[in-house]
Amino acid sequence: TAKLQAAVVLNPGYSSIPPVFSLCLNWKGEKTNTNDDNIRAMEGEVNVCYKELSGPKPGYQLLTNQLQRLCVVLDVYLETEAHDNSVEGPKEFPQEKMCLRLARGPSRLKPFKYNYPQGFFSHR
Repeated sequence: TAKLQAAVVLNPGYSSIPPVFSLCLNWKGEKTNTNDDNIRAMEGEVNVCYKELSGPKPGYQLLTNQLQRLCVVLDVYLETEAHDNSVEGPKEFPQEKMCLRLARGPSRLKPFKYNYPQGFFSHR
């Protein structure tokens, strides 16, 4: 079982100033942006790429869209994590998302960017 904790900072100027997320994943140990490059990339998806998540004015729906994106990137993180073959039985999080590559580069970053028309996840 995985548990994601998200600390969210809401500025009084929200919706012109976006919320900021800080993540901690408890799954096979505690993972944060200081010890896991993929957690840092997940934070980037909601903190840096927030303009992709803004809905129509005047409501913007930014916070709810950030939370939805966070759920999706958590799914990608868990589904693309290597399975321990020494353990019998099904994977804890079977892969349901279509990804071109499961990891990229020396830091093994996962494909968190969703390509809407094609329906798959890729790397930024």
